[in-house]
Amino acid sequence: MAPVSMATAAMSSSTVDLANVSEITEYSGEPKCNISVVPISPVLEDPDQGWFWVNLILFTIFTFGSGLYSALTTSFFSQDLTRLEVCLRQGTRSEKVNASRVMRLLKYPNLLIVTLNMGNVAAIVCQPIVLAYIISPILSVLVSAITVFIFNKLLPQLVGDRHGLVLAANMAWFVYISIAVFFIIAWPVAMLLSVLIVKRKDRFYERAELKALIELQMTSPDAAAEQHTLTYDEVHIIKGALDAESKVAMDAMIPLDNVSMLDYDGVFDRKTMQLLATQKFSHVPVYKNHRKNVQGEFVIKELILLDPEDQELISTSFNRFGRSLHFIPSSRPLYDIFDDMSLGRYRIAAVLDDDTEVVIGFLTLQNVLDVILGQSRALSRRDSAGTMKMVQSGLQIAMERRRSLHASNTLVSEGNHRPTENTPLIKEVP
Repeated sequence: MAPVSMATAAMSSSTVDLANVSEITEYSGEPKCNISVVPISPVLEDPDQGWFWVNLILFTIFTFGSGLYSALTTSFFSQDLTRLEVCLRQGTRSEKVNASRVMRLLKYPNLLIVTLNMGNVAAIVCQPIVLAYIISPILSVLVSAITVFIFNKLLPQLVGDRHGLVLAANMAWFVYISIAVFFIIAWPVAMLLSVLIVKRKDRFYERAELKALIELQMTSPDAAAEQHTLTYDEVHIIKGALDAESKVAMDAMIPLDNVSMLDYDGVFDRKTMQLLATQKFSHVPVYKNHRKNVQGEFVIKELILLDPEDQELISTSFNRFGRSLHFIPSSRPLYDIFDDMSLGRYRIAAVLDDDTEVVIGFLTLQNVLDVILGQSRALSRRDSAGTMKMVQSGLQIAMERRRSLHASNTLVSEGNHRPTENTPLIKEVP
């Protein structure tokens, strides 16, 4: 009886267990499978549990870490290398320090970009994994996507674009640590990129771009608000210096018809001496028979001992005080002439036509400087001023300041105008 009782008890126990697990249904001849669905609960775990706070702290660290890597990527690779060079040479002390730190890391751009992107990807991947221990997997993916959009894309790009140099310089230590952590993987990838992708080149401005940049510096309302604008005269001088690279002697010379000259067969009478005294120029060319046959020049101060009552022949005075002239071709570059005159090789030169080799004009250091400084013609100066005013029509505040400054400078320059030692005797052009 004992075995039977034990079997009956076992069957009863088995029947009870099946009743507790699931509801018994009648067999209908076809197999059926009842699957119970586990509900997905978005409710947070109990904050009293220690792992809850650990996972929450890790999620916060990964979120801000991904944002930092993204901001550093934008900060470093939005820097203009030319701008950094300018900061190193002409910036303030803090700008020089920041530019130096950034330049050291930008010497290895491939290793830098691979390291920053690896750190960014690692932080983004770890966010939903850690968050899944706190909330449901589906909700963790949604929360991670929102945090990535805000802290990895939106805010880092804004901060990196506006404060990129300061952020990149101050976080250079963090970048060095990241390079050490990811070096084993980042270095081979960086070497492969250096083979497949052309090295980044420095950005330099062409002459036309520089002139546009200078004009923008004068017309920008932001620069005017910060009192960093350039005046009209400064812009005109800089543009003239840039344009002078393509100028030649013919572009700066005084045409022969506009130059006052002395006849070799003439006389130093009172009328001639009075003309030289009233004009107050320092050099005057001498011609013989016709104006293209230039013999040389007089330096006016050397004629002070002549007495107009003696009416000495100019040819006689030329043998005593005359000087030979330097002849240059009309196609000679203007900056080459400027170098020669600056070294004192000659003060005045006769310009020869390249084809006929006859004198077509004269050139002095003053004429060269007028072209380099953008002041070769008063009329063209006024035309340029009108053009610039049209460009600045929408910037009334900055324009009023520059117009008044330009007017005062013009009055001063006209009132203090004096012929220089390098200016020949020139007829006034109507």
